[in-house]
Amino acid sequence: MKTLRSKIKPFLYSNKNFVLYTIFGAISVSSDFISYLILLYLTHTPWVNLISYLIGTAVSFTLNSKFNFKVKDKLLHRYGAFIGVALSGSLLSTLAIVALSRFTDPRIAKLLLMPFILVYQYSLSKRFVYSKKFKFIWNNKL
Repeated sequence: MKTLRSKIKPFLYSNKNFVLYTIFGAISVSSDFISYLILLYLTHTPWVNLISYLIGTAVSFTLNSKFNFKVKDKLLHRYGAFIGVALSGSLLSTLAIVALSRFTDPRIAKLLLMPFILVYQYSLSKRFVYSKKFKFIWNNKL
């Protein structure tokens, strides 16, 4: 009889990119929140959330680019595409929370949606942002 550990190990290795994406996502969310708290302490500008969000996104992009997908070319364009994926996930999540809030508490809706948004963003990032055949839509010179 196989132990749980012997079943988990092959899964982790066969889904290494997804596992690392998830870990780096947790690190980026933490950096977003910590920078939000620091910036909020230093200033009470309405831009604090946007700035901390961009910091978290930059952390996630940097970690995934360097250690997960190991890309080194067209980083500025890839970063723009990465932000686009993140914003599309945020928009999708917001719309779904609004719809689900008719039936359940918005906090529960958010928790239920998070795994789906994670998979959605990972799929788009892997297919478009970190693709070996990456092509930027507007200008491919960078």
